[in-house]
Amino acid sequence: YDSESDAIEVSYTALRQGQPVSTFEMKPDSEMSWSADTGGLLHDGAELQVRFADGRTVSHKATFKHGVRRISNAGNEIFLASPVVSENWIYAATQDDTGAGDHAVSAFDIESGSLIWKRPLRQSVRNRMVLEDGRLAACDANSNLYILDAHSGELLHFIEGGMTGLGQNMGGCTIEDGIVYAGFGAGFKAVRLADGEVLWKNSAWNGGEGTVTVPVHTGSLLLTGSNWRDFYAQDPVSGKLVWSQGEQQLRFQSSTPVVREGVIYSINGSRYNRLDLETGSIIASVEPEGGFGFQVSGSPVFFSSPEGGELLICPTSNRGLVALDPAEGSVVWQYETGEALVYSSPYSWKGENPVATVEGTPLIRGNRVFFGASDGFVYCLDAVSGSLIRKVELGAPVFASLIEKDGKLFAADFAGNLWLIEL
Repeated sequence: YDSESDAIEVSYTALRQGQPVSTFEMKPDSEMSWSADTGGLLHDGAELQVRFADGRTVSHKATFKHGVRRISNAGNEIFLASPVVSENWIYAATQDDTGAGDHAVSAFDIESGSLIWKRPLRQSVRNRMVLEDGRLAACDANSNLYILDAHSGELLHFIEGGMTGLGQNMGGCTIEDGIVYAGFGAGFKAVRLADGEVLWKNSAWNGGEGTVTVPVHTGSLLLTGSNWRDFYAQDPVSGKLVWSQGEQQLRFQSSTPVVREGVIYSINGSRYNRLDLETGSIIASVEPEGGFGFQVSGSPVFFSSPEGGELLICPTSNRGLVALDPAEGSVVWQYETGEALVYSSPYSWKGENPVATVEGTPLIRGNRVFFGASDGFVYCLDAVSGSLIRKVELGAPVFASLIEKDGKLFAADFAGNLWLIEL
């Protein structure tokens, strides 16, 4: 919720077939989430009553969704940092913009929801972590890189950010052959996960605004971007600049591109672009009817239709999810989500049309596409037609990409809740 007055008391009345069974006092988990322990009481719905500091009282009834379970709450906001799932544990990274300094990486037991460990950090983690060989890597807003023991939460290696200027690190971590690439501007670096050795620090470019892209390792190149500046390709071994795009229309390259067969497919600003991977030259650049608003963090994904042909399914800041013809850039279908509960994408505001923002990378499974949206819902669409199959309301914006493991979806919402949804 976002209210004019602080909530000071929340009660939870368990309902069974619409009738009250028992009432529990709720306690705040985070700035946006309250919970109560019902002790396993069987019930199929609830009535919530909230008392605000200005004297107002609001009540709301809810029924439960089958196949949806809240695992736990991470204690603060989760922005673009997707949860990391390994065996029976789930890891979450939080941000704190209140000045209280309550930002951390935490591990939870998926079955019980119990906290296993919590590691406070110097700054907020805004975007993706990576886990490999029992080591968890996270990069904070000042480009400080933490390598943690995934079992105990012990800090194994700490690599100073090295950032200059005002641009904040909003990007995520990428790992390839045991090397983590993370940070922004002068804080962008390559670090060996096993021993924390810094292999190179970025001197190829600097400046620009906080960019929500995740570095893309293509094998021969490392693709990064700096909003308001440029789009770059670097040598992943040395960090040296191979090319920068330089075209005016690509200075808003904050969305994470996808690469296939020597071609970069990207959305930036309101344009759809195809670039030559080796040179960075623009093959084609089109603005589909209606555009895409401004940048989001997620990457487009390819979908091969059983009827033949391909689609490029793209998250957007103002149109929900859009499927394009990859060759032409024309819109094949569009699914517009609801109004964003929090406006995350730059230059977004409430107008005549909903600000239908999808920040995360869509997840394709079979002929279905799954994604979370800023309207507080998790969606399942038919990937061929874009028609809705099911949506589940979580109540807070879902900025982070969904994770799938063993037939289950894992989602993190902006209120800090971690969710398990049967696929």
